[in-house]
Amino acid sequence: MAIEHVEETGELECYAPLLQKHSLEYEYDLSGFFKTYNYFDVNAFAKRIGVSTLMMQHYKTGTEKASTKQKNEIFNGIYSVANELSAVKF
Repeated sequence: MAIEHVEETGELECYAPLLQKHSLEYEYDLSGFFKTYNYFDVNAFAKRIGVSTLMMQHYKTGTEKASTKQKNEIFNGIYSVANELSAVKF
């Protein structure tokens, strides 16, 4: 977002040296992921990967944090869906 801002305002030249030295990596937590990609039917997704729909709702709202093992299962499910969708032909 910061890079987009300085590109839009024409200030990119001022920050170019900093951008060459640094990189930015953004990681989602589960709540942020499902809020950003809110077109996922979280209950259907939970059933697909074998996770409790109630727990998935808690992960989505951020009221509960998933264990590392649970996160890995969810991420593997997301990657599985992404691979399946990327293979679709119309």
